[in-house]
Order: sequence, then structure tokens, then C-alpha cells
Amino acid sequence: MRLRRTLTTRNPLPRKFEFALWTHEMVRELIRMRFDVHLSEASMGRLVCKLGLSPQRPLEHAYQRDPIPTQTRLRQEYPAIEQAVKLARAQIIFADEANIRSDYHSHATWAPVGQTLLVARTGARFTSSQPF
Repeated sequence: MRLRRTLTTRNPLPRKFEFALWTHEMVRELIRMRFDVHLSEASMGRLVCKLGLSPQRPLEHAYQRDPIPTQTRLRQEYPAIEQAVKLARAQIIFADEANIRSDYHSHATWAPVGQTLLVARTGARFTSSQPF
């Protein structure tokens, strides 16, 4: 259970790992360091599966974001925008665009099955966009 707790509640960076999410290789190394047990990747995968963990891509949340102004804007300002659009016989269109983001991650980490990890970030980022 110590291993499960470490994988689900601890950041790997203070343990001298170079990445903030638990990768297969990092979990194997942690098991080797803590328990002096050398596991194959397949054995390590079976072990963490028995602990009720699965590899998941974490959700991200900008910890600086304040949901109150956003909700206030949606309740107070957006209805007026909708009304103006209706009077102008126009449409509101939410368009998508191709983005390259500085905060994109394609990695997964270990988390309890059905409980996606939330990673706190600054929210500071840059993008390069090309509208369609």
C-alpha cells in the first residue's frame, strides 16, 4: 500500500526523477530503490494493476483561475450579448482552430481506476493558432 500511496499522492520530482508524472520506468526504478526488487515492465504493470491503478492522462487546471468572474460573466453579460445578436438577426458561432500549445502533454501517469488525476499548473502558456 505504500507504493500505491506514493504513486497516487506524491510528485516524482522531489525524488530526483526528471519528470512530474510517474512513467513505467520511473515506477520500476522506485520499486528497485525502495524494495530492492528488480521487475520487468510486464511484472510492474501487473503489480500496479493489482493495486487498482491504471495509466491515465491527467486533467489540468490553472490554479490561478477564479471561477466566480467566469460564472458572473456568463450569467450577467452573456444574456445581453445573446439579445443583441438576436436583434441583429445574427448568429453566435464558436469556431475551432488548429493549435500548438506550450502546455500540451501526451504522457500518462498512474492513478486509481476511475479517478483521473488533476495536475495544478500556472495557466501561463503560449499558443500558435491557425483558424480554419
